[in-house]
Amino acid sequence: MQLIGMLDSPYVRRVAVALIAANVPFMHRPISLFRQIDEFSRLNPLLKAPTLVTDEGIALMDSNIILDYLSAAFPRVAKLTSSAPCLRLQALRTTGLALMVMEKAVQRHYERALRPADR
Repeated sequence: MQLIGMLDSPYVRRVAVALIAANVPFMHRPISLFRQIDEFSRLNPLLKAPTLVTDEGIALMDSNIILDYLSAAFPRVAKLTSSAPCLRLQALRTTGLALMVMEKAVQRHYERALRPADR
């Protein structure tokens, strides 16, 4: 199993941390969407990080989808989140807030780093 993407992405880190915390073996391939677009597009033509390439050769993208798959495939990943409804609700709310903060931080970075100064 291969995790594709740079660890400066909070979404790639999210998946990597779950894999490491659950002691699930994987290979990290730090392929940049910006600097290695041709190589990345061969693995995932939608150019979405993170991408997880399963041992079956199937490419999954989006950290939520990847973690859902990993929870089903590896019970240790599923155990990272409580199954008790009240605790799970709190964890999901915290995760949702964190994901929104990450999304806004990524948008801000793109706006500042990639938008031409005249725009």
